[in-house]
Amino acid sequence: MPGKSIFMIHGMWGSGLFWSRYRRVFGSSGYHSQAITLLYHGGFYHRGALRHISIWDYIEQAREEIKHLDDKPIIMGYSMGGIIAQKLAEMGLVEKLVLLAPAPPRGISIMSRSMLQTFTPSLGDIMLRRPFVLSRDRAEYGVMHLLSGQQQDVVYRSFCLESGLVAYELAWSEVSVDALRVTCPVLVVVGSEDRLCVSRIARQVAAKYFADFKEYPGRCHYLGYDREIAQDILTWMEGKSAGAPGQDGC
Repeated sequence: MPGKSIFMIHGMWGSGLFWSRYRRVFGSSGYHSQAITLLYHGGFYHRGALRHISIWDYIEQAREEIKHLDDKPIIMGYSMGGIIAQKLAEMGLVEKLVLLAPAPPRGISIMSRSMLQTFTPSLGDIMLRRPFVLSRDRAEYGVMHLLSGQQQDVVYRSFCLESGLVAYELAWSEVSVDALRVTCPVLVVVGSEDRLCVSRIARQVAAKYFADFKEYPGRCHYLGYDREIAQDILTWMEGKSAGAPGQDGC
């Protein structure tokens, strides 16, 4: 069914399981969703392989999987997955684009004080392009500080290694996106208390694509538990015609 396919891309240290709650919401309204798990994100067994993985490998993996879909999908990207989704939109592969707390493209600084506080203990790994995972205390601070203790336990247990090369490429803004080639409707979503994709960054990403924008009070960077956001995205998808970029919110 045209317009009913959703392709989902997770963030750093994650997997396709990030989208489980969103998929249930969208599935109940007739959408068919596919949540990709990026290369070597199955655990802690791929340190050697991850050492050579670039953000461009993730982009190519996603592009190849989209080729097998029956129609042009709605694409959703969370955090690191957001920059992958933006590149796919630039390639003309996207019906509608939803970006949750997205990593920004070149021209929008990813740096903030809270970002540095989160990643400073991992800077050695990032500079040497070594696979790494945030320590529990840095993950609590930067990713999930407003989740319950039980939720934090579950989320942190799901973390796997991430490519240090990919983190380096994102930190140094090595991925550019031509906004003129992103012609689909775009929605950008962020939590007001996000310490990685701070509100300033999300607003600049939205402005780049003349996107609809929604900031949710009292939310941190991790948005995988948020049914309200999923319902609002569903409302936006149902009301937004392809080829009609938004301007003033959802």
